[in-house]
Amino acid sequence: MDSIVELISVLDNDDIKDFKSFLKRKNKRNDVKNIRLLEILETDDINRLKKLYGSSKIKTLIMH
Repeated sequence: MDSIVELISVLDNDDIKDFKSFLKRKNKRNDVKNIRLLEILETDDINRLKKLYGSSKIKTLIMH
């Protein structure tokens, strides 16, 4: 997980905006969480991450 946060920190605001636009175009369903996940990873807010996925899935995400 630290590697992902580190990669996101390298992106500037325009890159993040472009990536969010890309995700919106690619999303076929309305219930996907990838854009919210990106926003949470930008802030490194573990509490919001727990609310988004639940604490049991967080352990799995952190371990990988």
